[in-house]
Amino acid sequence: MNDSTRCRMALSIVWDVFMFSSGFAFATLEAMMIKTNLNDLKLFFQVLGTFAAHVLVLLKYCVMMFNYGKLSNIKERLRSKRFIYDAYGSFDQEKMMAESAIFCNRFMRLTFLSYVLVGVLAHISAQWKLKSEQKGIYFQGNSTCYDFLPYVFMIPFDDGSIHSCEFALSFMDFSFCIMSSYIAGYDAIFCCFLKCLDTHLQILSAATKNIRERLLSKGNMAIDYEMQYDDSVPNLEQEMYEEIKKCNHHLSFLLRIVQDIDGIFSFPMLLQIITSMFLMASNLFVASMLSPFEPEFYSLVEFMLASLGQLCMVCHFCGRITESGVRKVVSPFQKQPHLK
Repeated sequence: MNDSTRCRMALSIVWDVFMFSSGFAFATLEAMMIKTNLNDLKLFFQVLGTFAAHVLVLLKYCVMMFNYGKLSNIKERLRSKRFIYDAYGSFDQEKMMAESAIFCNRFMRLTFLSYVLVGVLAHISAQWKLKSEQKGIYFQGNSTCYDFLPYVFMIPFDDGSIHSCEFALSFMDFSFCIMSSYIAGYDAIFCCFLKCLDTHLQILSAATKNIRERLLSKGNMAIDYEMQYDDSVPNLEQEMYEEIKKCNHHLSFLLRIVQDIDGIFSFPMLLQIITSMFLMASNLFVASMLSPFEPEFYSLVEFMLASLGQLCMVCHFCGRITESGVRKVVSPFQKQPHLK
C-alpha cells in the first residue's frame, strides 16, 4: 500500500466520521426537542416521527459499514461471469446483464436525487416563509425561529435573529442531506442487488427452458425432433446433462447469495417498514392540523410521499424476485414447440 492510498483511506475515514457525527448530533438535538414538547401533540409527533426515521438511518449506515466486505463480495458475485450461456433467438445473456447494469446506475442516481430533494425543498419552503413574514434583523411579535422550522430540533445556539435562524435552516438542510445520502445508499444497494438477482433468475429460467435448442444451434445439428430421441445422439445427451448440471450449480450459487442478502438486510428492512408506517401516520396527524396553504404542509406531505415511495420501491423489487423465482420453478416443465 503506497502513501497516496493511505492518504485517501485516512481522508475517507475522517470524512465518514465527520458525516456520521453530524447526523448523530442532529438526531440528538431532535431527541432533546421531544423531551421539551411532551405537552404539545403537534410538535411531539412531528419530532418523534423524524427522530425515529433518523435513528433508523444511522442504524442502516452502521449496517453498511460493518458489512462492507460482505456487500462487496455480493456485488462481485452478482457481476461475475462464472455461468455463461450461449445466445439463442431473443435470449442474449450479455445484453440482459448490460441492461441491468444501466438500470442500476440510473436508479442509484435517481434515488440519491429524490431523497436529497426532501431536505432541500423543505429548506427552500422554510426560507421563503421566513423572508415573506419577517423583515429586519430580529423577529417581530411573538414569532421565533421554531415557527419556521419544517423539521423541529433543539437549536444549539442563540436563535433570536433572522440570520441565526437562517443558519439553523442551513444546518437542518445539511443534516438532512447526510441522512438522505445514507438512506439512499442503503436502499439503492439493496434494490440494485434485487435487480441483479432478478436478472440472473431471468437468465437462468430462459437458459433452462431452451437448453436443447441452444445445444442444437451450437452443434449445427439437424435433427428430426418428431422421429429421434436425444439418447440416440450420445454427444447431445452428454452436453445436455452438463448444461443442466451447470444450471443447477447456477441456482445453488444464487440461493447462497440470497441467504447473504437476507442476513444483512432482513432486520433493518423490518424496522424500516415499522418506522415508515409510524412516520406516515405522524405526518398525516400533523398535516391535519395545518392549512394547505402553509409551506410546512407541503414539506410534510413530501416527506410522507418519500416514505411511501420507499416502501413501494422495496415491494416492487421483492415482488419481481418472487415472479422470477416462480418462472424458474416452472421453466423445466414448460412445453417446447418440438415436443409431442
